[in-house]
Amino acid sequence: SYPCHRAMTETYSYDAIHQVLASGNPRDLEQLSQELPEFPHGEDPKTRTSWLEFGISVGAISTIEWMIDRGANLRRRDSCGDTVLH
Repeated sequence: SYPCHRAMTETYSYDAIHQVLASGNPRDLEQLSQELPEFPHGEDPKTRTSWLEFGISVGAISTIEWMIDRGANLRRRDSCGDTVLH
């Protein structure tokens, strides 16, 4: 099991998620997708930010590519009507 399973499912550890997204490690990203059913297609339920936006914010190209390869929504609009491609 992913090392921060309890933190993500019970207390929602942003540090753990941030580390995985920043690392770009495909194995860890895959495990995260198993732990968080809305990852990478949906959004962070707490901030209402898409996981793709979150990935872009940490700047890990391999994470962004991994998410896009798994169907992350490039057309999802934020509260201002912008997409990640704006």
